[in-house]
Amino acid sequence: MAKEIDINTYKHEFIVDRLKMDFNDNELMPIWNEIDSTRGCSKPIYQMGELNYILRNDTPSDIVRMTNHRGFDLNHFFIYWLDSDKREKLYSALVIENIPYFSFEDIASYLINTKSKKLLVYENELRDYFLSELFLSDKDDAKKVLDSLMAFGMVDIIGGDWNKIYGLIQKLIH
Repeated sequence: MAKEIDINTYKHEFIVDRLKMDFNDNELMPIWNEIDSTRGCSKPIYQMGELNYILRNDTPSDIVRMTNHRGFDLNHFFIYWLDSDKREKLYSALVIENIPYFSFEDIASYLINTKSKKLLVYENELRDYFLSELFLSDKDDAKKVLDSLMAFGMVDIIGGDWNKIYGLIQKLIH
């Protein structure tokens, strides 16, 4: 028996694309740090302007040890910690996506799972994308049903399970 496709991957891919296109690094950084704090991972990202604050309790020799390597450049915009040779080192990145543990996919999942208001601007686009990807021949009927379900708050195109929404619409139009 063939494994069914998880339709939610379409939604996830759509959100990742929008994050890459519409969000700048300074908008992504606080979202990443919010995710990091909920996971307890201790992998926050900082702006270079926060360097003095971050290193305020370190000795000058500790600071030299943490930053004196090829992966650190004061001309970059972001700083982050990485473990290297059992010593924690401070690295820098010109753009946020160059940070090794940064992930658009993680941010997309987080925003979807928390039903973030940041995604509300994409509600109509998500609805249209959902319909165009899944309802080729019944698109007009599916749109009427989906719009009614959304208007009455019965489905959430952003945070809801697209597999269930698809199944419900299929039942209602056939």
